[in-house]
Amino acid sequence: MVVQKELAVAEFDGYCEGELVKVTLSGNQQPIRTDITEAAMQLGSEKLSLLVTEAYKEAHAKSVLAMKERMSDLAQSLGMPPGLSDGLK
Repeated sequence: MVVQKELAVAEFDGYCEGELVKVTLSGNQQPIRTDITEAAMQLGSEKLSLLVTEAYKEAHAKSVLAMKERMSDLAQSLGMPPGLSDGLK
């Protein structure tokens, strides 16, 4: 399916507050890479773990939103009424 291929190659970046950590996911929510700044490393493992989680959550939310939008567009192009595809997750 074209939509799945588009999402598989799409990349979504998520950042923690202060952009000390960046996580990149595909449109299929597959991890691609994690970038950690030296400043983040200086904060210690516990804080760094929180920053990575925060960045991951943002990237995941962006990826899921893009997937829902693409599925909604696809559903409408197939003649489904708006809102019917909202249950697709």
